[in-house]
Formats: sequence, structure tokens, C-alpha cells
Amino acid sequence: MKKYDTIAVSLLCLYIAAFVPLCVKKYLAFGYYDFDTATANQIAWNNLRGDLCYSSLHGGNILGFHAYLFLLLLSPLYALWQSPLMLLCLQTLFLALAGWPIYLVAKREIGGGAVPLLFLLLYLLYPPLGYITLLHVHTVNFAPFLLAWAYLFYRRMRYGPFLAFLVVAMSTREEIAFVAAAFGACALWERRGLRWSVAPLCLGIGWFCAYFFWLAPHLRGGAPSPFLPFYAEAGGSAGAVAANIVRRPLLILGIVLRPAKLLYLFRLFAPLAFLPLLAPGALFLCLPPLLLNLLATKPYVADIIYQYNAPIIPFVFIAGIAGFRRLQGLLGAAAFRRPAAAILAVAGIGFSWRLGPQLHLLSDSWRGAVDCLPRTDPMAAAKWELVRAVPDGLPAATNFGFFTALSSRKELDSIPWVLAGRFGDLPSPYPGRADIQCALIDFGDPTTFVKFYDPRRSPARFREYLARNELGLVRIVGQIALYRRGSPDAVALWERLAPGGGGEGILAAFDGLLLRKAELAPEEARGMRQIRVSSLWEAAGAGRGDLSLILRMRGPEGGELLRQVACICHHLHPTSEWEEGERIQARHFVAVPPDLPRGVYSLQMLPIDTFPPCRVRQFAARPGIVTRDGWLSLGDVRL
Repeated sequence: MKKYDTIAVSLLCLYIAAFVPLCVKKYLAFGYYDFDTATANQIAWNNLRGDLCYSSLHGGNILGFHAYLFLLLLSPLYALWQSPLMLLCLQTLFLALAGWPIYLVAKREIGGGAVPLLFLLLYLLYPPLGYITLLHVHTVNFAPFLLAWAYLFYRRMRYGPFLAFLVVAMSTREEIAFVAAAFGACALWERRGLRWSVAPLCLGIGWFCAYFFWLAPHLRGGAPSPFLPFYAEAGGSAGAVAANIVRRPLLILGIVLRPAKLLYLFRLFAPLAFLPLLAPGALFLCLPPLLLNLLATKPYVADIIYQYNAPIIPFVFIAGIAGFRRLQGLLGAAAFRRPAAAILAVAGIGFSWRLGPQLHLLSDSWRGAVDCLPRTDPMAAAKWELVRAVPDGLPAATNFGFFTALSSRKELDSIPWVLAGRFGDLPSPYPGRADIQCALIDFGDPTTFVKFYDPRRSPARFREYLARNELGLVRIVGQIALYRRGSPDAVALWERLAPGGGGEGILAAFDGLLLRKAELAPEEARGMRQIRVSSLWEAAGAGRGDLSLILRMRGPEGGELLRQVACICHHLHPTSEWEEGERIQARHFVAVPPDLPRGVYSLQMLPIDTFPPCRVRQFAARPGIVTRDGWLSLGDVRL
């Protein structure tokens, strides 16, 4: 192996060695929030058990939403280690190794030496690549490897391997069919034989039409695609968008040339010093997915962060290589090669530092466009203990933070869908399953209890769901509650008391609410310490709205140690439902970081609105229990 080839292999190995441990660390710290990675893992897990392409998180066959057929091809590898970690490692491996055919294309197009190696280095430092490696598992993230090899074999005139890689790439997601059709169009323009043009064109257009207009609607029960609203401005349907591209080009240009879209294009091409723009022929191959991104009204689609860029990435570099070759031919290799390589290196490394995560992997403070790096979670050990308490394979329910950890089972219900009363973005009603054996619910998850929570309907849905599945609370750590079917409640998170009471005083008065009593008690079980906060509330008057609390823990020196936002009745009985004179006993638990030394700590409270903008509520309190910065002191506790 030549010297530069050895360095190239070393760079690929370095990327894999850097990112695989990061993905593992992020997974162990519950960093894969949301259902993307969970969906991929659940489908892969079900594929091995004969339930092909089944995802309960999507209500059935995933092919009704996306063409995730590639997970079937990964089954032999996934069978070796049936875990989300296997998919994360495989995705990292495929994304890194896509650099090898790009390196070979560079050697073929611009000759040997250090410049092809520079293109490989810049590929590995390319900001969109770093983000999609770290964010989530998506089958389309395997496409760069397959498409880069397809292009290399296309250039080498090796029809069989070209078509094989192209067909496999089409199995990663439905929009890759447009890339296949683009290959056919290029072959037609270059006047290659009919098999080079007709087969990709027919495969691409035929597969997309069969999937989008027949298979997916059939599996959705005739419901419209949940992704069509992404393109409402451009037409709202596949036919209308295509017609508007031809008939109303000014409308399309108005969408594509908005400042946010131009910034997106700048960030795509600037790391290669805009060389791809000099090779529109090569860039044409990624025009279909790029146009899909630019026409979308959802701002996160036209962003360098997400998986929508996966089929674009290899062709940006292939076009960059072609642009370099074109300038080299015009200006002469001797005069051009070194200064151009220097400019390219400065642009690639500079924009990687400014935009991407690759050069910040060891930073604890870097956030970038999205916080994709693993972060330390002091609750991770306690969370994994709760996850292990959910039996493998049994139907379970959870919300965003635990989707991935609990996804190795056929049936995993979504608490957000239950609260919203609908299945994701589909309009059909969804009451939730009735066969759930365990539920692991993070009551502090803002996405679940703000975005998907309707204070008029969600509480009743939530209570009915727990009752229908006969779920009893067996353990709670902080705001994370473990429910098990048929078990009695180990503790009542809230309970309605008889009216009247025992003559308690008033600690504080809020809009329409009285806080009559608050008690703190330390607890320790299985090595986890927490503070139990018991509070007695009474509804008094109108104007309550939905009230939540910020609980703040301070150390002996007065410094703030942690904050926890909590709904008074854990979203099961919001204050807007309380009737005049109703008395509620609420219990909250504040998990203490494991490394916190023993001593005396204080707990304080601030009332806020449950829903954004979450304004702080005004209150009146007994003298001496309000801190200088306006918090209500609940007392001290020895840990």
C-alpha cells in the first residue's frame, strides 16, 4: 500500500476510533432523546423475529412512513448484537468508510499526491457529517457509503457493481430513488449505452411512484402522507410541486432563495471553498434531495445538522473534486495545485471549527448549532436501574428520554401520543394500548408535557390510560416513575383530601391557590438519595390557570446546586381542574447528585405558569420565609 493510502486508512480508523466511543458514551448517558434511534432499533429487533418493518412507535409497518428496507439487509449484522449500540456503531462505520471511495475518486480525477488525502480529511471534518454521526440513527445515513461507491463504479464503467450499489442505496429511504433517476439522466446526457440510462431512470422513477402512490398509502390505510405539509407552500402534493416547478418558477425561486435557505447553501459549500459550484454536472446528482430540502417549509430540513443532508454529502465532495480538476486544467497544475490546496485546507478546517462538532469532541462547553456531544448525567446510573426493572420483550410505555433504551421489544407505547390523543402527525385518534405491562415516565420531560399536552384533555387521557392498563407506581426517583401492571401504588403522587382540614395556617397565597403546609424528608434507597417534598394545597378563588413549581436546592454556602421544574400533581390533575375549596396533598421527589457530600441543604420554591412563556407567579407569604431573591423557603434537610 502506498504511503498516502496508508495515511488515508489511518484517518478513517481515527474517525471511527473517535466517534464510536462518543456514541456509546452518549447512549449510556441517555443522550439519544426522541424516537429516531428507537424506531430504527425497534424495527431491526422486530425484523429478526419475523415482524418485518414493524414499529409500534409509528403504529404498524414503517413502510407507511419511510422506505426503511435497508434495515432488513442489516439483519445478519444486527443479530450479532441486538442493541441500539450496534446500529450506532454500524452507522459510524458506514459514514466514515464513505470517505474511501471519495478518496479513490479524487485520486482518479486529480492524480496522486496529498490533494486526494486533503479531500478525505475535509470529508471527515465536514460539519454535516459530524452532526449526522452523533445525532441519531437513520437508514438514510448509510446512503453516502453506497452512493459514493455507485459513483466510483459509474466512472469506472463497471455496470454491475454500479447498479448493485445504487439499488441497495435506494433501500435506505424513498428519496434516493430521485438520485438513481439523476444517474440515468446523466448517462443519457453523456450518451452512454441504454442500460446505463434506462435502468436507473426506470428503477428510480418506478420505485418512487410504486412506493409513494401505492405502497405507503396502502399501509397508512389511505391517510395522506404526514410529510406533505412540509411542502405546503410549494404545492402541498407531489403533483402540485412538480407542476409548480414548471409553471410557476418564480414561486419556487421565492422559496429557495430566502435568506435562511441561502445561508444553508453557504454552509454546505463554504467548507470546500465553493469548488462544487464549478462542477454543476457532478452536483446535478444531488439536486433532487437538495431541492427537496430547499422547498421544505420546516426550517430544520434546510439545515446542515440533520439526516436530510446524507444523500447530498458525497456529491458535494465529488463536485468539489471535479471543480478542483477544472481549475487545475485551466490554470495549470504547477501554478494552481499548492495555493489551491492551501486555500481549500484553510476553508475546510476553519468552517469545521466554526460550524461542526469534529474539532470540539473533547470540549465540555461547546454547544454548536445543536448540542450533539455526550454530556454527563448524574442520574444515569439510577435511570439504567429503572430501565433494567422493565422486563425485556414485554409491552411497555415511556416518553422521549427512554424510547431508545426500551426499544428492544415489539410493543413500545408512546406517552406523548396518548396525551395528544393522536398518533404523531397523523390526524387519526389514538387512545393508547391496553396491554402495557410496565411504564417508565419522566414527569419532568418538557417535550412530552408541553408540546403534546393539552390541559383541557390530556389529564383525563393520562388518568384513564393508567387505569385501563392497571398500572401502579412501584418506584419513583426524582421525577422518573416506574409503573407496573397489577401493582398497588407504593406512594401516592397526589391525593384529594376531605374538605375542611385540621386548621392549618397559610404558608403562601398565589392566584387562586393557598399553600398551607410543606414538609421535607430525606430518603435513601439502593444507593440513591432524594428529598421527599410533601405539600398541602387548597383551591381558593378563580384565576388559577395551570401552576407549576421550580424547586431549587442550595448548599451550606448558599450556592445553587440544582433546579427541578415540577407540576403540582405531576400533570395528572392540573390546577386548572381544581374546584373551589378542593384540598390536594402533593408529593414531589428531588433526586440528589450521587457525589454530593453529606450535610444540611435548603430547598426553595418559585411558582410559575406551566406553559410558555412560564411567567413567575406573584405570591404573598409569611414573614421570614421569602429569600432576598424572591424564592419561598421550604426549609432545611440533612442528607
